[in-house]
Amino acid sequence: MTGCYTSKMDAPVDFPRYGFTLSPSGSLRFVSPSWSELTGYQAPDVLGEVWFEQLAPEDQLRQAHNWRDWLASTDSAYETDLNYCLCDGSPLPVHLTLHRNSELIQGYLTPMPLIRQQHEHIRQLEARLEALFRTNSQSIVILDLNHHILDYNQTAHETSRLRFQREMQRGECFTNYVQPDRMDDFYESFQQVLQGRHVFKERVIYAPDRQGYAYEMAYSPILDTRGQIEGVCFTMVNIEQQRQMQLLLNHEQSFVTSILNTTNALLLVVDRQGQIVRFNKACERITGYSSDEVRDSVLWDLLIPEERERVRHLYAQICTPHGSADKQISQVQYRLRDRSGESHFISWSLSLIQGLREDALYIVATGIDVTERLAAEQALQESEAMLRQAQKMEAIGQFAGGIAHDFNNMLTAIMGYGQLLEQSVSPDSESREYLDEILNMCYKAREMTRQLLMFSRKAPAESRPVQLSQVLRQMQGLIRQLLTAKIQLVFEAEPELEHGPGWIQANTLHLEQVIMNLVVNARDAMSEGGVLRIATRRQHLEAELHDPLFGVFGAGDYLCISVADTGIGMSDETRRHLFDPFFTTKERGKGTGLGLAVVYRIVREFGGWVDVSSLPGQGSTFELFFPMIQELPPQPPVCRLVLYQVAEAEHQRICHSLSDFACQIEQASQAEQLAQLFDQPDPPRLLITPLRQPRRNGQSQLLQIHPQLKVLYLAGDSPEEMDQLDSLGQREDVLLAPFSPQQLRVRIQRML
Repeated sequence: MTGCYTSKMDAPVDFPRYGFTLSPSGSLRFVSPSWSELTGYQAPDVLGEVWFEQLAPEDQLRQAHNWRDWLASTDSAYETDLNYCLCDGSPLPVHLTLHRNSELIQGYLTPMPLIRQQHEHIRQLEARLEALFRTNSQSIVILDLNHHILDYNQTAHETSRLRFQREMQRGECFTNYVQPDRMDDFYESFQQVLQGRHVFKERVIYAPDRQGYAYEMAYSPILDTRGQIEGVCFTMVNIEQQRQMQLLLNHEQSFVTSILNTTNALLLVVDRQGQIVRFNKACERITGYSSDEVRDSVLWDLLIPEERERVRHLYAQICTPHGSADKQISQVQYRLRDRSGESHFISWSLSLIQGLREDALYIVATGIDVTERLAAEQALQESEAMLRQAQKMEAIGQFAGGIAHDFNNMLTAIMGYGQLLEQSVSPDSESREYLDEILNMCYKAREMTRQLLMFSRKAPAESRPVQLSQVLRQMQGLIRQLLTAKIQLVFEAEPELEHGPGWIQANTLHLEQVIMNLVVNARDAMSEGGVLRIATRRQHLEAELHDPLFGVFGAGDYLCISVADTGIGMSDETRRHLFDPFFTTKERGKGTGLGLAVVYRIVREFGGWVDVSSLPGQGSTFELFFPMIQELPPQPPVCRLVLYQVAEAEHQRICHSLSDFACQIEQASQAEQLAQLFDQPDPPRLLITPLRQPRRNGQSQLLQIHPQLKVLYLAGDSPEEMDQLDSLGQREDVLLAPFSPQQLRVRIQRML
């Protein structure tokens, strides 16, 4: 308990138990409630009385004399044992303590029974401390400021005997137990303690047999009653067993970590909130993130956005409050996103395990990267689909080709007799109108037959370098004739392709056929008018492309022909059947269903593919991609060419068309004349002649004799001529009438 005194000038001050204050004359000025409780006197009864008059009679005179001596001295404190006379007259042995404080003297009484009780408590405490010191499992050594041993316990004594093979003695220098190579370390630690610090260290002490043992050492300062350092307490505990256990634990952890990090399987551990707590090397290799980077982050951050909610819900189900520690879900697939943003398909096996705390649950996810396997499976499926498509197209082609040849023979007879009948019927006759309609249907049937023959052709057509922009420029007039006045035609080409190296390996006739088929489809889709846009551009593939219909295409440069219309568009269902033979969306009698099938056959034959984009009511865009030839074909040298059995009018037109062409033109109308021309030392390199049978036999013989010779056939659109297109050799080509001078020059230049 505490008391306080008050005066007119002083604020309350805390006092010890049984406290009081005195004036310089020794009269009581204040007594605490605890003092009153102890003595039985109330404050009003004793204030103003001299303090030693409250003592037992035998102590009054002696204490009065001591009081005057203390007041005359300079000592600040006075202590003594005496008998205090209580209110009931009985004496109470107490210990008196007085302190001088300015004009006041503070004092307090401590009953001797309480002091004896405290002494007994201190004695017992000292005994317990002594027992603790002597029996402690730690080695404890008390040192003075000069490193000498003041005291030590039994453990320190035994340690010195076992480790140093000597008996520890009081008064000897502690450095006798310090290894020579650790002497500087001891002095440094001792000096730090003298500065008031506590020093902790782990050291290995070697016995005389060189056996090392790990110890944990501590240096602590010992303070006297004034707070001054009077010694050093050195403690040492053998931690060799703990060290061996820690080494074993570290080895086990390293062993487990090595297994987890050397396996190709991904292993990550997350807590109930999805926070990553373990991330092995396989995870680092797949994602590009180190374990330090992802620690304390959540798993959802490594997933692609569309799978985060699903996986979060899955993990929440596993970590239900009633979940068991052996709960496991196998073969769960979700994708991890790496540092570059690329996703990887991972097949996971998830297990729930219990942590050290009862409420600590963790999910262990073991995964295998199946990205390549899924890609291989998809590639296999695409290959199988392409094989089925190719087999289907081949079967349809064989069937269509057989029908076309038979139909062409019948059509030739019908057209022949129709033309003969046309000559005998008057133009004004009513029958002439019917005959013209019959012949018109025959011409349409001939076009259908030509498409069938082109679609069913087995042997690949001869291909040569073709400049794409030049082919389109030559076709502009023909394309405009096919379109109605309500359709606007727009040609676009990248500047570098307009007059630059826009070359592909193809057959000009077939390439023109592809473009015409697409133009006709676009025209029919814009019956109310619109815009037809034909464009060319260069396309670079950064990586390999897999197309389920056309195959696999390597990285590199490609030329693209784009045919886009603003017509009615098409549905997804229609797009799936675009290239099927005989599939058409046109009215009965207005479409053969072979146009896009021919496009498919030709584009694939020349190593390209078709990309179609369309939506109902928003038009359609067909993009044809062909491998680009990087180097421009060499220009042909000046040469001789022969016009053989060419009609006079046609001969003059050809000569006029080639007037500025670097060639020498000669003419032959008979086989003998032709043979003479080729008997010369420098025979002609090009023969231009109409496409007829069986007269081609002579040309075949010339081709066998002269390996440098090439033949250009001039053909119309008769069935007999169309039948011969597929039988042309590698050094033969055909130019269909009507043709322009530019077309003739380009064809000759290409052949030579």
